[in-house]
Amino acid sequence: MSRNQAAAANPTASWAVLHHLAMSLLKGIIGLLFDSRALVADALYSVSEAAEVIPEGRRSLRPAGGRMAVRIGLITVVMLGSLLTVIASAIDIADGETEAPAYWAGAVILFTLIAKEAYFRYRYQEAAKKSREEALLLIDNHRLSLWSSVISLIGIIGAVTGYVFSIPVLLYLDPAAAFIIAGLIGWKIWTLFNRSASRLSFPLLQEEDAQPFVETIQRVQGIITVDQLQAREQGHYISISAIITVNPRITVMEANDIAVRAKALLMSRFTHISEVSIQFMPYDPGYPYKSNYEGSGDDLPNLLQ
Repeated sequence: MSRNQAAAANPTASWAVLHHLAMSLLKGIIGLLFDSRALVADALYSVSEAAEVIPEGRRSLRPAGGRMAVRIGLITVVMLGSLLTVIASAIDIADGETEAPAYWAGAVILFTLIAKEAYFRYRYQEAAKKSREEALLLIDNHRLSLWSSVISLIGIIGAVTGYVFSIPVLLYLDPAAAFIIAGLIGWKIWTLFNRSASRLSFPLLQEEDAQPFVETIQRVQGIITVDQLQAREQGHYISISAIITVNPRITVMEANDIAVRAKALLMSRFTHISEVSIQFMPYDPGYPYKSNYEGSGDDLPNLLQ
């Protein structure tokens, strides 16, 4: 496992980013080609979802990190795109020259709705295995995402119906849907900023107070060192962000399993811990050492063993 591989420390989150960006690209291209403001707005909402699920990980402990820059870049694209979509929709409505989108726009939004629901069910099953809080947050995010796509679908179908049956007023449903989705995007971005600000406002525990958490993580088989750990108070609860090092000879999936076990151990031993984020990096000892996975006689001991 290289350091570049370790950068994608959460495979589930990485796949989620790719899923949202792929859906956004599909909806955005079709929306622009077939003149659907609602579909373009829904594509921008998918970009905001991608920004939300980008793993904060190692860089989250350093605000100037690359992942934070990518997240800010995506949010900037969403804000500018939403503004342009709102302006274009307003011009269409004001000029009274709104045209219905092509049937392909409706077909694409139906396809993405089905794909979104299928992927949500998969992610929910994975999240439920880790923590109840993560599963509930996923449900809340999916509910808002579903509203965005349903509103887009209503706008597209309404506009197409208006064109087929010569009902001009229904043609305005597509740009009107874009307005509503832009409002949902604004709410999404606000919650992202608010959540990030609230996390930073919580005080950090002193090093000696966080030592029991470090010792607990070090007891997990396969963890070599705990490079960094931050524990923040959130009312009566504590959230933890940690960076661990593992054997560089193991795969990314094996390293992820180790991180998951460490998270489960922390949350089972300390009931006041509400959130745990553990990222892994390959250990660089500066000298050859044997692998944890080459047999019991060749085990590399953990720090507390």
